[in-house]
Amino acid sequence: AEKFFVLDGFVTEHIKILQEKSQFWKFLAQREEDLSRRAKMHKRRVNLLRPVLHEISSSAYGNEIQQMADEVASSATIMLEIKEHLFPKLAKNKRSDAVNKINKLAHTAILYYRLFIRGFHKNYGPDPPDKIDAEIVKHYLTARFHIARLYSKIVGDTIPATCKLTQSSLEEYKLIVKLAKKYDCKDFKEELQICKDMVDVLPAKIANWQREASKYTP
Repeated sequence: AEKFFVLDGFVTEHIKILQEKSQFWKFLAQREEDLSRRAKMHKRRVNLLRPVLHEISSSAYGNEIQQMADEVASSATIMLEIKEHLFPKLAKNKRSDAVNKINKLAHTAILYYRLFIRGFHKNYGPDPPDKIDAEIVKHYLTARFHIARLYSKIVGDTIPATCKLTQSSLEEYKLIVKLAKKYDCKDFKEELQICKDMVDVLPAKIANWQREASKYTP
């Protein structure tokens, strides 16, 4: 069916088939006990959907782009979490490569969560909307919550780089707190409390790292 419903001319049908295949791999992954095999199944999902996202028009297929971006981002996040779980068992000579893969997955997840989020914005711009429908506001805020957490999972190669990543995480948490109040989201209490805690905690962490970095500044 995928060969018949090619992307050129049968966009909606082609996307639907790819999404069904992605859901099949997701179903299998949920039942796979071996973590390495589970990560590979989610990688198949990313490889299925990501190329299409860069070939279709956001104005004509906005909903489909949001759905696929969310799937790619969540798959990359699951792969990242699996690699984090396996990291302590790795031989020391393999850890550097693993860190690079974790960082790459975090950046991928952030990129596609951003794409998902921008689908709610006017003309895919950076500014959050004044209003979001009640049934989707939690999904929107949760995607931002994932982004804030993902920044903290990227391993900076220097203290200034770590400070910058943590600052990005902090700014995202601050925005989530502001937007949760603005949208009056009632079904986001646990995540919102974590965001508030991070807004309280992270500035001191950043300040400590900055003081540490200043010791090595000529």
